Amino acid sequence: MKIDVRLLKDGQSIPFSYMPDLPHYDDFGRVSFPYPLEADGSVQKRGGVLVLDAAWQVWAEFRCDRCDAPFSKKLFGTVSYVLSEGNDHDGTAPLNGGICDINEILIPEVILSVESKNLCSDDCPGNPNWRCIHHGGSEE
Repeated sequence: MKIDVRLLKDGQSIPFSYMPDLPHYDDFGRVSFPYPLEADGSVQKRGGVLVLDAAWQVWAEFRCDRCDAPFSKKLFGTVSYVLSEGNDHDGTAPLNGGICDINEILIPEVILSVESKNLCSDDCPGNPNWRCIHHGGSEE
């Protein structure tokens, strides 16, 4: 989703709400996003500075890192970015000719919200066939 912010005056805002499908994300088959991302927010001009604020949520499908069982979990978060022309890596989100591409901001936020270890439950015992014989695995 792209928002044209060129005509935005100080104190004005442009609200947005959208539900894009996320692009294919391959984390070795451990995480997928079969449901659309839900995002609501606004771009506002405050004191001559463009600021994007948004809240997002998405259901993700995982494979448990201990027992390999499939499970779903809702991921959610908020973002707040100052928007500026160009991409000089100074902590701001890029504008391209006064156009803000919301996907360039939110999709990386969603991917980065995925934890490095995902368990179906906090007390998941794991698959007994994967454990060594000293920790409850089979002797075969």
